[in-house]
Amino acid sequence: MLLNLFLFMAVAVQAVIYWRQLRVMRKQAESLNNQSEVMRAQLEAMKEQATVMQRQLDAMAVTERAYVVIETPRIGPVEIPTISITADVMNAGRTPAFNLTTKTQTQLFRPGDKLTGPTDWKGWPEDRPSNMLAAGARMTIAFTPLDVTPEVADFLISGHTRVFIDAQFRYTDLTNKQHILQIGYAIEFEDNEGYAVLLYEQRQEEQPPAKNDKHNPSGNTFLGQTSCF
Repeated sequence: MLLNLFLFMAVAVQAVIYWRQLRVMRKQAESLNNQSEVMRAQLEAMKEQATVMQRQLDAMAVTERAYVVIETPRIGPVEIPTISITADVMNAGRTPAFNLTTKTQTQLFRPGDKLTGPTDWKGWPEDRPSNMLAAGARMTIAFTPLDVTPEVADFLISGHTRVFIDAQFRYTDLTNKQHILQIGYAIEFEDNEGYAVLLYEQRQEEQPPAKNDKHNPSGNTFLGQTSCF
């Protein structure tokens, strides 16, 4: 009987020890669970903060980006053998436009002809090497010369034929995207004085080509505040 009592007491003591250990383990588990909830909440807060910061950076990039615009073309009088057509291009943004390239074309069309919109510029040669246009800077571009014969001159002056010009501008900026501006004008003549009518203006973005240098990606010629012509 005494041996059984000792065994019972030993089992009881061991049970008490196990029960206390179980309580400690449960408290530790609850503490870890609470810490996990806190860490999860902190992680969600950090994700939300990162999202807000990214939105602020995106908004700042849009505000500070380069923005190339073309001003109304200047048209010379109808003369043989060519008509001179030029326009000023300006960076109206707050940061430089890199890798600025231009493509232009000039063609004749009659008033009844339909223009389908922007030219398919793939494979079309560039008018000039790429440049870097500073914020607020301007440069002058010359559209592809139009050959004028006496017959063409008569048609233009009489209004039976008009001139269509369009251009494509590509450039990159601090948003790390390639911006594309496509614009087209119809040119009509009255008393041998030409004026341009905007037909379309389109803007889009693409991923830029690989850059060789982050400050001057393709060895661009830098254009300051003066015209490059």
